[in-house]
Amino acid sequence: MKLLIYIPHLQTGGPQKIISGIAKGLLGKGVQVSLLVNKAGGGYWDQLSEQKIRLDSLDTDSRFPIRKLASYLSASEAELVFTTLDSVTTTAAARKRFGAQGKKYIARPANHLTLNSRELFKKNPLKYSLSWMAAAWAAHQYDHVVCQSEDIKSDLARYWVPQAKMTVINNFIDVASTPKAAITGEKTRYVSVGRLSAQKGYDILLDAISKLDPEQQSSIQFDIFGDGPAREALLKQRNSLGLDAIVDFRGHIADVRGSIAQYDYYVSSSRYEGFPNTVLEALAEGVPVLATHCPGGITELISKTTGLKCPPNSPVELAKLIATSLEPLDFSREAIVAEIREKFSTEKILHEYHQLLCEAAA
Repeated sequence: MKLLIYIPHLQTGGPQKIISGIAKGLLGKGVQVSLLVNKAGGGYWDQLSEQKIRLDSLDTDSRFPIRKLASYLSASEAELVFTTLDSVTTTAAARKRFGAQGKKYIARPANHLTLNSRELFKKNPLKYSLSWMAAAWAAHQYDHVVCQSEDIKSDLARYWVPQAKMTVINNFIDVASTPKAAITGEKTRYVSVGRLSAQKGYDILLDAISKLDPEQQSSIQFDIFGDGPAREALLKQRNSLGLDAIVDFRGHIADVRGSIAQYDYYVSSSRYEGFPNTVLEALAEGVPVLATHCPGGITELISKTTGLKCPPNSPVELAKLIATSLEPLDFSREAIVAEIREKFSTEKILHEYHQLLCEAAA
């Protein structure tokens, strides 16, 4: 089986990490994997170049390089074309719709289409209304669509994407063999990792922390790792709420899992997700999670064993959740790791991908 994976780039990022893992895992199952990007370079490009995976670049800054992609696909011997992230998914869909023959196309949307499009629409209504329509149109052009969560599948069904052409395959992770204990101290320590953007809901988290009573606030410490366009606004909000001694924005983090493992709780305050990889990473280390029950993977990830959840977009409800975590709770790191291993192990999820590809190629 010859598989071509098309992704915009191989810089750092959640989708890039998962796609790199899929490529390496399928190579081990006898699939001939090649990877195509718009622009060469990046951490995962360097990693994959050491594998027996062909890496090609269209060498373009265009988000929709339809002509270059058409030329590449015409010469490619791949039987299956697998895409992720909206711009390349739309580009490949256009190629398939207008002339591609002899190949099967599979898409993996990276996010919740409706909620992500609504958020972008606020920035530029004309531009992102067209992007919204193009993404919905593209989903119909593919032979099959891999949905990271049941929420994404339900959302695409709203656009009349047939149920029969959608399969839910969650993200995967290598689970810790022996989970580490949190670093003990006088305060309960919370951590969150993510891009500082509206999607991640850190403004909601700050408002929630401000609603805790003074005694509760004095017993907690929040560290938020990551960077992004909302950084300055979030720092201003934190300072105006008088939380500068409680909440620390610590910037980029190299060893995500190693750092998360030291904390008592991981917090996800997102408005929506595709499938939250940092939540999965926290659980793989046995760290219980407090999460807003937003669309995109939280249903699959958070159970009575792995954490607590509350309604999304509500500082009041999230504050109650944090307050509850200050009481004695009986979370077992060993039990969390065992559940995550059963549901999301690399071996299990790669088997599901391999099975899907074999069926598509038949």
